Amino acid sequence: MGNTNCCVSERPLAQKGISPIPRMDAKEGESNIPVIHANSRFFRAAEGARLVDAENQKRFLEDTLMDEEDRLGTKHWSLATTLENLSDIYGELGNARKQKTLLERALNIKERSHGSSHPNVIQVLSKLASTEGRLGDHPREIELYEEALAIASKHYGNSAINIVEILRDLGIAYGTVNYAQKMRDNLSRALEIEEKYYGKENEETCATLLNLAMAHGALGEPDVREAMLQRGLKILHSSNKEHRDLILFAEKHCRKRSQTAGSQASIASQDSSDGGPKTPNEHPESPAGELSPAGEISPAGELEL
Repeated sequence: MGNTNCCVSERPLAQKGISPIPRMDAKEGESNIPVIHANSRFFRAAEGARLVDAENQKRFLEDTLMDEEDRLGTKHWSLATTLENLSDIYGELGNARKQKTLLERALNIKERSHGSSHPNVIQVLSKLASTEGRLGDHPREIELYEEALAIASKHYGNSAINIVEILRDLGIAYGTVNYAQKMRDNLSRALEIEEKYYGKENEETCATLLNLAMAHGALGEPDVREAMLQRGLKILHSSNKEHRDLILFAEKHCRKRSQTAGSQASIASQDSSDGGPKTPNEHPESPAGELSPAGEISPAGELEL
């Protein structure tokens, strides 16, 4: 595991324009498919006290990385954890390009140490895919998510809860390039697994359910979309947790707005106490990454709704 002389070659830098993704014919549905990320509130740049904390963590991790490089060299396997955690902080600070650079280093180290198909590369691949998406390289984003999904499916199985987050993010990525059929297929798989694991009326399924609704709408099935949005709202309203972004997203795209008027008033009341309305970030620019044991496999757990 700690062999730094492994013969696995470094992954070449991403090339622009690779893996062309077919676009949906505009006549088949919507020209732009609205999506919402399950952890959309964490995709916003840090503000206030959280910004100060992120800056402090960045300085600490940069000092740690410099020390490790001096002692162990720039390609030692143990640097991958620090690189990945530092990339999370740069993402929180809104610097996606620096985040990408750090993740590419971490990925090359992990592939050299473990092999390119080892489950320990899944998390880095997924984070790098997300970063490519925020930088606008959606073909590269999809390619990386597909690679992560292939490894995760082989390791965990095709119906394991561990692959749900990748399936959902891959579906959303396909939606970003208006490939509605691929969006629907991946989200349908994710929802089926979630419903078996959590139950059909569990709030953990709602992010997938709402995005799947938009895929059906883009494929010319407005009634299916409406039914799924209404179902998602019913589940969210029965939850004891706050799901502001998901509720606002669903209500925005529902035809039957009258059924959700009460929740809109409730959200407006929350907004007034929080200092103003907040709208969901449907196309996030910078995620707030939290420190994680990047050297360990991190199975998908509860969705951050």
